[in-house]
Amino acid sequence: MTPNAGMPLYHKHKHSEEIYVFIRGQGEFQVDGDIFSVHEGTVVKVAPAGERCWRNTGLGDLYYVVIQVAENSYQHGTTIQDGIGLDREVTWNG
Repeated sequence: MTPNAGMPLYHKHKHSEEIYVFIRGQGEFQVDGDIFSVHEGTVVKVAPAGERCWRNTGLGDLYYVVIQVAENSYQHGTTIQDGIGLDREVTWNG
């Protein structure tokens, strides 16, 4: 997203929550009227009903990734609880 650009409208979803991962740049994010700064390393999770928008407030481009999934689609605890450790040594080629 270029400097001074932003999402031109509020939006929400019927079923999907979104996770925004900000990779580079500086901006502001708004959810249900709550405005906060975002920058490299910021992660924002928004429930489907959350009214959201964002904008670039920096001098350079604002880079981010949006992950959209069905709300509460993972209900089995943490990934550590879901993971299965394997009884084998880790090796690397080269």
